[in-house]
Amino acid sequence: MNRTFKLADLARSLDVQYPDLLTRDLGRRAFSCFERELRQTPECQTLILDGKDIILFDSSFFDEAILNLFVKIVAGEYGNRFLLLCNISNDSLVNVEGAIKRRNLKNAIPIKNHAKWHFVGTLEPNLEETARLIVRRGQLTARELADHLKIGINNASNRLRRLHELRLAKREELSSESGLYHQYSALD
Repeated sequence: MNRTFKLADLARSLDVQYPDLLTRDLGRRAFSCFERELRQTPECQTLILDGKDIILFDSSFFDEAILNLFVKIVAGEYGNRFLLLCNISNDSLVNVEGAIKRRNLKNAIPIKNHAKWHFVGTLEPNLEETARLIVRRGQLTARELADHLKIGINNASNRLRRLHELRLAKREELSSESGLYHQYSALD
């Protein structure tokens, strides 16, 4: 089951000037809190960091607290767990974009604001197209992707596998009469 952590609760627990999350120092303190929450998130599930009621977090806070965590998730340091940032202000989204650009990351972080998804950072167009299709459909197999986009099954499988490696899609192994296959699903 996914786990949701409200950033407003973090502000209260760290006795911070609410409703803003600012500075690298606060980000470092927040990182350990987020890391603890992530470790309590079951395998194959998502830690959702909910920015509702936070007016702004700056790029320094994001870089230290959230981006460092996401980099470690993609590197596999926390097993098969995922991170999704949601309900952040437009100003915070701009700060996220700036922090990711300065780091020159080779992957994107998923953000969901209401029903709109953003993949902020570097993501190949074919992978973004596939990620958005997974979000629209909820779940997808390589065969369904290949049929929908009229591409080869190997191409479809590689796209989906890569999204899972980048922690932008969940993967579940299933079986049918014809054998084992993977089903990919959105993070929320």
